[in-house]
Amino acid sequence: MPLFIGPYEVLNAYTDSSTYTLKLPPELEKRGIYSTFHVSQLATHKPNDLLLFPRRDAQVYYDFGENPEKELQVHEIIDHIWDLDDVLWFRVKWTTGDLTWETIANVNELIALDNYLELHAVQNVEELPRKWPIVNETKSGQSKPTKRKKRIPYKSMKKA
Repeated sequence: MPLFIGPYEVLNAYTDSSTYTLKLPPELEKRGIYSTFHVSQLATHKPNDLLLFPRRDAQVYYDFGENPEKELQVHEIIDHIWDLDDVLWFRVKWTTGDLTWETIANVNELIALDNYLELHAVQNVEELPRKWPIVNETKSGQSKPTKRKKRIPYKSMKKA
């Protein structure tokens, strides 16, 4: 990411607070970037020297990538498990193709959940069959889930 982007036109200068309001492009406004900056966050624009840097465009738009606020959409729910704490997790396939494990709180309002329940011929999530985690799969926010082993009492090798 560049240190500075711009140049942008100064719309207002507030000397009492050392802030400036800039005319930002719509791409930045859509991302929720506020147009007023403190002077410590700004730099004076120095135009390119065309003799030293020919064909270098000063107004290059920086690609910030995907909008982090973009809402992802669920394609379908493909599986479920009950963990050792009796919490229900769903395997969600997103429209981007990613697969994640999500709790019931994250999928409760989705049409995909209704479709999944219909596929399993149940009316509510409590009626879903109890399936346990596979050792190598992971859920969001957790490391590898494992089944707890039953503790076998220590038996002494000594004969009484």
